[in-house]
Amino acid sequence: MAEGIITAEVFRFNPEKDDNPNYVVYKVQSDKGISVLNLLSYIQLNLDRSLAYRNYFCHLGVCMSCLLHINGKNLRGCTKIIKPGDKIKIDPPKGYKVIRDLVVDFSTKKKS
Repeated sequence: MAEGIITAEVFRFNPEKDDNPNYVVYKVQSDKGISVLNLLSYIQLNLDRSLAYRNYFCHLGVCMSCLLHINGKNLRGCTKIIKPGDKIKIDPPKGYKVIRDLVVDFSTKKKS
């Protein structure tokens, strides 16, 4: 693993344009641990303006608007910290209809 680099494999899907989802790998330089939401913000602002994710969160870990499927588990993006050298896979939270990329419709839960 490269020190100072966080590698993020991010789910991408726009149902209006894409037939199937895919993943894009982003490499972000960081000398300290950051939250997954801060990582996504950096990617959206500096590497890929088209990335869609929920950028509102309460900063307290209670509102759940930042819920994401991170490395195989539904977790809060605001409280999950990743460190330089980490590799992370980010998907939309499981059980919800994808609106675009990491944004889901929380109003209805998909049937299992």
